[in-house]
Amino acid sequence: MTEHHTLSQIQVALRQSQQELLDILSKADDDTLYHHLIDNEWTLAENLVHIAEAREFFTNETRKVLASPDITIGRTITDPHRIQNVREHGHDARDVISHKLVTSHALLMQQLEQMSDADLQKPINHVKFRRQTLGEFIDHFIVEHDQAHVKQASALLANQM
Repeated sequence: MTEHHTLSQIQVALRQSQQELLDILSKADDDTLYHHLIDNEWTLAENLVHIAEAREFFTNETRKVLASPDITIGRTITDPHRIQNVREHGHDARDVISHKLVTSHALLMQQLEQMSDADLQKPINHVKFRRQTLGEFIDHFIVEHDQAHVKQASALLANQM
């Protein structure tokens, strides 16, 4: 994955992944959207609601660390809220999933617009990865996360055809 060094690069990458996710959602039939096409993998709908929740979570973590730089932020893959969100919303209607993606993306972009490139260099404490810059945190947990799920969602959509 490419490291994004400026807010502008981050925003471009996130706009691209957002458009790709919305395109995938619009092209998926209901069987692809709601059924497990690959054993032990989330459905496309589960992936998409996870992305929306993760964006909101990490946007809030970014806000927290900007307000209080010494706090520890982040979560691990076993976080119960993360898993509960997928269980509770993995069967949401297509328009609800779309709304969640649009809302979470807008919230994220609004936060990024309030930041400066200098903010990306601020050191933070992550619960798992310890010391890193805010830019590394955003790049890994938001940008690369979106891009990884675009690839996963694209693979699920390819199984539809």
